[in-house]
Amino acid sequence: MIILVIAAALPKRMSIGFTSLSILDLIIFIGFITLAFRVLFSKIRIGDNRIFIFLILPLTISILSLLWARNPLLTFEYITKLAIGLMAYLLPVNYLRNASLRFMKFLWIVFSLGLLAGPLGFLLGVQGFEFYGFDSNIHVDALFGAYARLSHPFIGVSNDFAPILEFTSLLLFGFGMISKSKTLICFGWLLLLALFLTLSRGVLLSFFLGVTLLAFYYSLNLFSISIKKIFRVLIGVAVISFLFAFILFQYRVEFGGRNILLVDYVFGERLSTRSVDTRLIRLNFIYDLILENFLFGLGGGNFTPFATYGQSEVPAAHNAFLQNILFFGLFFGLLINLSYLGLLFRFISLSSSYKKLRIFTTFAATGFFILLLSMLSQTFMEATVPRILVLFILGLFTATFAVLKRSYPVFTLKMVF
Repeated sequence: MIILVIAAALPKRMSIGFTSLSILDLIIFIGFITLAFRVLFSKIRIGDNRIFIFLILPLTISILSLLWARNPLLTFEYITKLAIGLMAYLLPVNYLRNASLRFMKFLWIVFSLGLLAGPLGFLLGVQGFEFYGFDSNIHVDALFGAYARLSHPFIGVSNDFAPILEFTSLLLFGFGMISKSKTLICFGWLLLLALFLTLSRGVLLSFFLGVTLLAFYYSLNLFSISIKKIFRVLIGVAVISFLFAFILFQYRVEFGGRNILLVDYVFGERLSTRSVDTRLIRLNFIYDLILENFLFGLGGGNFTPFATYGQSEVPAAHNAFLQNILFFGLFFGLLINLSYLGLLFRFISLSSSYKKLRIFTTFAATGFFILLLSMLSQTFMEATVPRILVLFILGLFTATFAVLKRSYPVFTLKMVF
């Protein structure tokens, strides 16, 4: 499992003949083969039944869409990616169900270190940490953006990397608080700083909304907030804010003949409406396609030429909910979208059913709520590696939750920062 966690945090991709393969794909495949052999001796665990049902629904509908897909080969490729994601969920659920609390903490720390090592290796020019498929002579603008906005060379650019940081950081806070682990909480703060440095507008706006609701919920439902606890939170916020401001005003982005302070990049490009206008044009095109194919859609993974945008194809709608409707039609697309909401409500119900673990499940529910908000304007659920990592993190959450249920008697609800 340690190898799987490292591969998930650093899923380096390599070219193999006419296709490519990541280390994570290979480890998941090997892990699933060993898991399949276990069927001969014991049953495969699916974790929480309702979470598994919501996760397998998109895969089931994608297989069904082979009946009407415009290009069945693209749909088959899409099905393969969804299946790998489901495997990424099942492996930690099965192999970590009897893990110790200490080992689970160790795995979360290793995963966090890997998430931070990727962008650091890229920024420092470490050999082997280059962006896969990017040519420094051709993709100048894209690479400049990767240097300016914290990106992971193996997971994706900032908009794909930010949701992974957000979800992981909140789970670290929840796990660290209930297990009284200051180390986990410190890593949660580090990932939070990394999230801010992605400068991903959609994810950051979703994060601030989600955390505001979390703070409101805590103040009303869980426990009275002491001055000491508030002071600790404020210290953490102050330190992260200072580090973010320091980097913003001191870091210079130098690539492709450009040399600019990060703060100037933020005010010159990140606060510009140019990319917003482009996305609106893209969404209008997607709406037209949905109206033309509202019954069954185009089939999973099928994209359509987008001459208006000046590209040969539409890589994503920048809205996962619309993308599902475009792929699978109104009925099946809405069904998949409802499965996302079902996952959120399952997190909420876990908070009600297991009140002793409410800190952990509430942070998990908040993290997933922020993911859903981010899906309104980001492409990470249409991208292969980020989607696999979301399901892998859900598997880690499920395994951690099982360990906490078994180990809970040694804990109190004391909140640690």
